Amino acid sequence: MFSDPIVRLLTGVLVVVVLLFLSTVVAALFLGVLGSETPRTTRERDLVVGKYEVDAGNTDPTVWKQYIAALVDSGRIQEAQQVVDRGMQVIDNRPGADMTFAQTQVNYSDGKYAEAIATATGGMDALTAYHEAQKNTDGTPESKGQPISDNYWGMLYLRAVSHRELGQLEDALEDFDAYLAGKKTASNILVERGDIRLELGDREGAEADYRQALVHIPDYQPAIEALEKLGVER
Repeated sequence: MFSDPIVRLLTGVLVVVVLLFLSTVVAALFLGVLGSETPRTTRERDLVVGKYEVDAGNTDPTVWKQYIAALVDSGRIQEAQQVVDRGMQVIDNRPGADMTFAQTQVNYSDGKYAEAIATATGGMDALTAYHEAQKNTDGTPESKGQPISDNYWGMLYLRAVSHRELGQLEDALEDFDAYLAGKKTASNILVERGDIRLELGDREGAEADYRQALVHIPDYQPAIEALEKLGVER
Protein backbone atom coordinates (compact mmCIF):
# COMPACT_ATOMS: atom_id res chain seq x y z
CA MET A 1 0.00 0.00 0.00
CA PHE A 2 2.84 2.40 0.95
CA SER A 3 4.42 1.83 -2.48
CA ASP A 4 1.74 4.07 -3.97
CA PRO A 5 3.27 7.59 -4.17
CA ILE A 6 -0.05 9.28 -3.37
CA VAL A 7 -0.52 7.16 -0.28
CA ARG A 8 3.04 7.89 0.80
CA LEU A 9 2.43 11.62 0.32
CA LEU A 10 -0.80 11.59 2.30
CA THR A 11 0.84 9.55 5.05
CA GLY A 12 3.70 12.03 5.26
CA VAL A 13 1.30 14.97 5.44
CA LEU A 14 -0.67 13.26 8.21
CA VAL A 15 2.48 12.62 10.22
CA VAL A 16 3.52 16.26 9.88
CA VAL A 17 0.06 17.47 10.96
CA VAL A 18 0.07 15.18 14.01
CA LEU A 19 3.56 16.31 15.00
CA LEU A 20 2.58 19.97 14.63
CA PHE A 21 -0.53 19.41 16.74
CA LEU A 22 1.43 17.64 19.48
CA SER A 23 4.09 20.33 19.54
CA THR A 24 1.40 23.00 19.83
CA VAL A 25 -0.20 21.19 22.74
CA VAL A 26 3.13 20.80 24.52
CA ALA A 27 3.97 24.46 23.99
CA ALA A 28 0.57 25.54 25.20
CA LEU A 29 0.88 23.47 28.34
CA PHE A 30 4.38 24.78 28.96
CA LEU A 31 3.35 28.41 28.54
CA GLY A 32 0.16 27.99 30.52
CA VAL A 33 -2.02 28.94 27.57
CA LEU A 34 -4.03 25.76 27.30
CA GLY A 35 -6.80 25.63 29.83
CA SER A 36 -6.06 29.10 31.18
CA GLU A 37 -9.56 29.13 32.67
CA THR A 38 -8.93 25.89 34.53
CA PRO A 39 -8.43 26.37 38.29
CA ARG A 40 -4.76 25.94 39.17
CA THR A 41 -4.95 26.13 42.96
CA THR A 42 -7.19 24.67 45.63
CA ARG A 43 -8.60 28.14 46.31
CA GLU A 44 -9.42 28.73 42.64
CA ARG A 45 -11.06 25.31 42.45
CA ASP A 46 -13.14 26.00 45.55
CA LEU A 47 -14.24 29.35 44.10
CA VAL A 48 -15.27 27.88 40.76
CA VAL A 49 -16.82 24.67 42.08
CA GLY A 50 -18.38 26.39 45.07
CA LYS A 51 -20.13 29.03 43.00
CA TYR A 52 -21.42 26.41 40.58
CA GLU A 53 -22.72 24.13 43.34
CA VAL A 54 -24.28 26.93 45.38
CA ASP A 55 -26.00 28.43 42.35
CA ALA A 56 -27.18 24.96 41.35
CA GLY A 57 -28.97 24.56 44.68
CA ASN A 58 -26.56 22.25 46.50
CA THR A 59 -27.41 22.26 50.22
CA ASP A 60 -24.32 20.41 51.47
CA PRO A 61 -22.94 22.63 54.29
CA THR A 62 -19.38 21.59 53.50
CA VAL A 63 -19.67 22.97 49.97
CA TRP A 64 -20.96 26.30 51.27
CA LYS A 65 -18.25 26.52 53.94
CA GLN A 66 -15.46 25.82 51.46
CA TYR A 67 -16.85 28.41 49.05
CA ILE A 68 -17.15 31.04 51.77
CA ALA A 69 -13.65 30.27 53.06
CA ALA A 70 -12.26 30.63 49.53
CA LEU A 71 -13.99 33.99 49.15
CA VAL A 72 -12.60 35.15 52.49
CA ASP A 73 -9.08 33.95 51.58
CA SER A 74 -9.39 35.90 48.34
CA GLY A 75 -10.32 39.07 50.21
CA ARG A 76 -13.84 39.06 48.78
CA ILE A 77 -15.48 39.71 52.14
CA GLN A 78 -18.64 41.35 50.84
CA GLU A 79 -19.35 38.42 48.53
CA ALA A 80 -18.65 36.02 51.38
CA GLN A 81 -21.19 37.84 53.54
CA GLN A 82 -23.77 37.59 50.78
CA VAL A 83 -23.22 33.84 50.52
CA VAL A 84 -23.52 33.49 54.31
CA ASP A 85 -26.81 35.36 54.21
CA ARG A 86 -28.07 33.03 51.49
CA GLY A 87 -26.83 29.99 53.38
CA MET A 88 -28.70 31.02 56.50
CA GLN A 89 -31.90 30.72 54.46
CA VAL A 90 -31.30 27.32 52.87
CA ILE A 91 -28.92 25.35 55.13
CA ASP A 92 -30.03 23.50 58.25
CA ASN A 93 -27.74 25.26 60.69
CA ARG A 94 -28.56 23.18 63.76
CA PRO A 95 -26.37 20.06 63.47
CA GLY A 96 -23.05 21.78 62.79
CA ALA A 97 -23.72 25.53 63.00
CA ASP A 98 -21.91 25.73 59.68
CA MET A 99 -23.25 29.12 58.68
CA THR A 100 -22.65 30.50 62.16
CA PHE A 101 -19.04 29.38 61.89
CA ALA A 102 -18.83 31.00 58.45
CA GLN A 103 -20.31 34.23 59.83
CA THR A 104 -17.71 34.23 62.60
CA GLN A 105 -15.01 33.73 59.99
CA VAL A 106 -16.32 36.63 57.91
CA ASN A 107 -16.58 38.92 60.94
CA TYR A 108 -13.03 38.12 62.05
CA SER A 109 -11.58 38.57 58.56
CA ASP A 110 -13.41 41.91 58.25
CA GLY A 111 -11.89 43.17 61.48
CA LYS A 112 -15.21 43.03 63.33
CA TYR A 113 -13.75 41.32 66.36
CA ALA A 114 -16.50 42.13 68.85
CA GLU A 115 -19.09 40.75 66.41
CA ALA A 116 -16.93 37.67 65.86
CA ILE A 117 -16.81 37.05 69.61
CA ALA A 118 -20.57 37.41 69.97
CA THR A 119 -21.30 35.21 66.96
CA ALA A 120 -18.85 32.53 68.08
CA THR A 121 -20.28 32.48 71.58
CA GLY A 122 -23.83 32.08 70.29
CA GLY A 123 -22.77 29.36 67.87
CA MET A 124 -20.85 27.42 70.50
CA ASP A 125 -23.79 27.60 72.91
CA ALA A 126 -26.17 26.38 70.21
CA LEU A 127 -23.86 23.51 69.27
CA THR A 128 -23.45 22.46 72.89
CA ALA A 129 -27.22 22.42 73.43
CA TYR A 130 -27.84 20.49 70.21
CA HIS A 131 -25.12 17.97 70.99
CA GLU A 132 -26.41 17.36 74.51
CA ALA A 133 -29.96 16.87 73.22
CA GLN A 134 -28.76 14.41 70.59
CA LYS A 135 -26.69 12.50 73.15
CA ASN A 136 -29.87 11.89 75.11
CA THR A 137 -31.77 10.66 72.05
CA ASP A 138 -31.54 6.93 71.38
CA GLY A 139 -30.09 5.87 68.06
CA THR A 140 -28.37 9.15 67.18
CA PRO A 141 -24.66 9.25 66.28
CA GLU A 142 -24.09 11.48 69.31
CA SER A 143 -25.67 8.90 71.63
CA LYS A 144 -23.15 6.41 70.26
CA GLY A 145 -20.16 8.62 70.99
CA GLN A 146 -19.89 11.02 68.06
CA PRO A 147 -18.11 14.15 69.33
CA ILE A 148 -19.34 17.68 68.98
CA SER A 149 -18.90 19.32 65.57
CA ASP A 150 -15.42 20.58 64.68
CA ASN A 151 -17.06 23.95 64.10
CA TYR A 152 -17.22 24.28 67.89
CA TRP A 153 -13.44 24.26 68.06
CA GLY A 154 -13.17 26.51 65.03
CA MET A 155 -15.40 29.12 66.65
CA LEU A 156 -13.56 28.81 69.97
CA TYR A 157 -10.30 29.50 68.15
CA LEU A 158 -11.74 32.48 66.29
CA ARG A 159 -13.10 33.85 69.56
CA ALA A 160 -9.68 33.50 71.16
CA VAL A 161 -7.84 35.33 68.40
CA SER A 162 -10.56 38.01 68.31
CA HIS A 163 -9.97 38.63 72.02
CA ARG A 164 -6.28 38.84 71.27
CA GLU A 165 -6.84 41.40 68.51
CA LEU A 166 -8.84 43.53 70.96
CA GLY A 167 -6.07 43.32 73.55
CA GLN A 168 -8.18 41.12 75.82
CA LEU A 169 -5.30 38.79 76.58
CA GLU A 170 -6.75 37.15 79.69
CA ASP A 171 -9.90 36.23 77.77
CA ALA A 172 -7.80 34.94 74.87
CA LEU A 173 -5.77 32.85 77.30
CA GLU A 174 -8.94 31.42 78.82
CA ASP A 175 -10.20 30.37 75.38
CA PHE A 176 -6.88 28.81 74.44
CA ASP A 177 -6.95 26.91 77.74
CA ALA A 178 -10.42 25.61 76.90
CA TYR A 179 -9.28 24.62 73.42
CA LEU A 180 -6.30 22.68 74.72
CA ALA A 181 -8.44 20.98 77.34
CA GLY A 182 -10.18 19.26 74.45
CA LYS A 183 -7.36 19.17 71.90
CA LYS A 184 -4.23 18.56 73.96
CA THR A 185 -1.92 17.78 71.04
CA ALA A 186 -2.64 20.93 69.00
CA SER A 187 0.90 22.25 68.58
CA ASN A 188 -0.21 25.38 66.75
CA ILE A 189 -2.52 26.33 69.62
CA LEU A 190 0.19 25.61 72.17
CA VAL A 191 2.46 28.08 70.39
CA GLU A 192 -0.28 30.71 70.21
CA ARG A 193 -1.05 30.27 73.90
CA GLY A 194 2.66 30.53 74.62
CA ASP A 195 2.73 33.84 72.76
CA ILE A 196 -0.16 35.13 74.88
CA ARG A 197 1.57 34.01 78.06
CA LEU A 198 4.72 35.78 76.95
CA GLU A 199 2.78 38.99 76.33
CA LEU A 200 1.37 38.66 79.85
CA GLY A 201 4.90 38.34 81.25
CA ASP A 202 4.83 34.59 81.90
CA ARG A 203 8.10 33.52 80.29
CA GLU A 204 8.18 30.15 82.04
CA GLY A 205 4.64 29.34 80.94
CA ALA A 206 5.43 30.41 77.39
CA GLU A 207 8.55 28.25 77.28
CA ALA A 208 6.59 25.29 78.62
CA ASP A 209 4.01 25.67 75.87
CA TYR A 210 6.63 25.93 73.15
CA ARG A 211 8.37 22.81 74.43
CA GLN A 212 5.11 20.92 74.69
CA ALA A 213 4.36 21.79 71.07
CA LEU A 214 7.62 20.10 70.10
CA VAL A 215 6.65 16.98 72.03
CA HIS A 216 3.77 16.49 69.60
CA ILE A 217 5.59 17.72 66.47
CA PRO A 218 9.36 17.54 67.05
CA ASP A 219 10.28 19.71 64.06
CA TYR A 220 7.47 22.28 64.45
CA GLN A 221 9.21 25.40 63.19
CA PRO A 222 7.06 28.06 64.94
CA ALA A 223 7.86 26.46 68.31
CA ILE A 224 11.56 26.22 67.48
CA GLU A 225 11.65 29.89 66.44
CA ALA A 226 9.73 30.92 69.56
CA LEU A 227 12.30 29.21 71.79
CA GLU A 228 15.11 30.89 69.88
CA LYS A 229 13.50 34.29 70.45
CA LEU A 230 13.33 33.48 74.16
CA GLY A 231 17.06 32.83 74.04
CA VAL A 232 16.81 29.31 75.42
CA GLU A 233 18.10 26.06 74.04
CA ARG A 234 15.73 23.67 72.40
